[in-house]
Order: sequence, then structure tokens, then C-alpha cells
Amino acid sequence: MTDIMTKRHLLNIIFRNNRLEDYKEVIEFAQSKGYYCCSVSDYYDMLILHPRPMKKVLILRHDIDYNGTGTRKMYEIEKAHGVKATYFFRDRTIDKVIIKELINDGFDVGYHYETIANMVARGEIKEKSDIDINKVRQHFLNELEKFEKIISYRVKTCAAHGAPENMKIGVSNNIIFEGINAKTLNIEVEAYDSRIINSLNRYIMDCGIMVNYGYAYKGYNIFEAIQHDDNKICFLTHPNHWDMTPYERLRKLIRMMIGKGVYHSDRKFKRIAV
Repeated sequence: MTDIMTKRHLLNIIFRNNRLEDYKEVIEFAQSKGYYCCSVSDYYDMLILHPRPMKKVLILRHDIDYNGTGTRKMYEIEKAHGVKATYFFRDRTIDKVIIKELINDGFDVGYHYETIANMVARGEIKEKSDIDINKVRQHFLNELEKFEKIISYRVKTCAAHGAPENMKIGVSNNIIFEGINAKTLNIEVEAYDSRIINSLNRYIMDCGIMVNYGYAYKGYNIFEAIQHDDNKICFLTHPNHWDMTPYERLRKLIRMMIGKGVYHSDRKFKRIAV
């Protein structure tokens, strides 16, 4: 198992742009420890739709916040190791070519929606008190229909995207699904469904490698969680953090050279509800 929490490893990633080797090692390590690697939809099926005993599960989730080469590379790693994952695409990151390949290979493609943020950006919502939840839900249905039409696929799952507009009014997009059956909005499951979140032993999210050596939340990184045998883990990644552009690599190298290397965050995962 790679020791990822060292400056030597960090420099190796920057120079060689090979953080994806770590992702490959994550899957291999999880498999060697007896974890079943699966998508969000697969986990929901095992947990809620057709409940059955689960020993050790690693949910693989990718939020495609930005287009880049990392998405395909992660997908190829998963295919080579016989595992499936969920890929959540925003309206602005739709890539019909890779989405078609993902669907044909049995991967889970979902909608990374940002309905409230969009309404704030358009000036339809200026503060929290402006929210008409029924109107917001209708906007979501319209956006979902458009998304599905573009990709020619009926999605089963979605996940809220966090945007500056949400922080501006202090409301997360996922409040759209609070207190209702997701099927009301033509979705099987929202990734932040409280039943999923509450069933997990560990929720781990990546970030840029200059924060906590690449892990957003205080506590375990993914290797430590697997080593610790946490039974149910969700591992959320953003492919752009794993395959950097030359410009991003140069910026990180300069930061380290001027003494502004890794800094640490005490951030902890918290499910945002109403």
C-alpha cells in the first residue's frame, strides 16, 4: 500500500502526473481486502430495493464537475478491474461519447443537478425565503427531461452539485428531495438520501492534492478506511483532481518551491438537509 501522506509522494505526482496510479491501487487494495466495489444505484438496490446482507462494500462515485481526461482514465481503470461506478454529469459537462460507452458497459450514469443554483444565477431566487419548493421541483423535472433527451438515456440516480450560488443563500440543491419519494421526480435515488448516508461507516471525498494530501475531510483517507475494515464506504472523487493539466502541475510545483505546500483542513462530512 502506497504511503500517500508524504511530500516525496506528492512531488512524484506533480512531476509524473500519476495520481491515477493511486486510484488503481485503491481498487486493487479494496479487492484484496474483500470489498465489493459498486455504483450508487447498485448499493441502493442492495440496501433498500432488494435488501440483502452486505459484508464489505466500497461505493465508487465520480462527480464530473469539469471536463477533462481523468474521466476516461478512471473508467478504463475500473473496466480493467471488473468494477462498476457511478458518473454524475452536470449539464455543462455532458460528453455524449463517453456517456454512451459507460452505459453500454453497464456503468451507472446520473444527473449532477444544480437547480436552485441555476435559479439564483438567473435572479429567480435572491434569498432563502424566495424558495417555492414546488416551483423548484418543476424546474428540476424540466432540467432532468432535457438532460435525458440529450444523452438518450433514462437515468436512475442523481446527486446535488454544490455551487457558489448555494453558499450565497445557504441552501443546498438536495433540499428538492427532502421529505418526498424520489420517484415523484422521476428518479430512483438521490445520492444524499439519508438512508444511504446513515448506512455508511465512512464517507470520503477527494480534493486537490495540496489539501490534506488530496482528501477533503479530516480523518481517514481511502487507504486508511479500507485498512481499518470500515464495512460500508462511499468514495467520492472528481476526476479533474486525478489527472492534472500542465498548468495545474506548474502552479502546484511553484507553491511548494515558495513554501506554500500542503495545508490541512479540519473539514468534516455533513449531510446537508432542510
